[in-house]
Amino acid sequence: MKNNRIRLMAIDAMFIALIAIFAFVPFLGFITLGPVSFTTIPILVFIGAYIFGWKRGLIYGIAFGLFSLFKALTVPGTFDYFFINPLISVLPRAIFGFVAGLLGGFIKSLPLKFSAWLIFVYIFVVSFLHSVMVIGMLGLLHPETWTIVAPILGSGALIEAGSYSMIVPLVVTALNPVIKRLNLAE
Repeated sequence: MKNNRIRLMAIDAMFIALIAIFAFVPFLGFITLGPVSFTTIPILVFIGAYIFGWKRGLIYGIAFGLFSLFKALTVPGTFDYFFINPLISVLPRAIFGFVAGLLGGFIKSLPLKFSAWLIFVYIFVVSFLHSVMVIGMLGLLHPETWTIVAPILGSGALIEAGSYSMIVPLVVTALNPVIKRLNLAE
């Protein structure tokens, strides 16, 4: 039991370190195209949430949000200014990680014939939900940005959701034997 807790702490540290690396290495975690940034960090949150459950999903989602906030404070871009508000940068990401972990656990509990194809839909829908929450909070707190940002981010959200739903299942499938061998999944 104690060894498992230590392993999970090490995995948490690894995921949080990866999220930090993705956040601050240019064009790795936040890909800026014109005035907006697209992000690949949800891939890490999805992987951790799907494998380890809602608690880890919440932790990794909060880490994602905090690093997004910190990046907005230290390396400002065009629209990064708005992400200084934790209601835009942290809250939607925390909810995203939590929901990703809850739904991932539900999908893993289904028979294999259902869960094999449902994982793609789950990732697409939860990823799109993440984008809608971020865009929604941005529009709610800064209505002046709505007409400019919503169409750009909306189309980008579909691209992000589609790419995540292709990448995450491949990575999770590759990691499953290691997770099972180490007996780490919840």
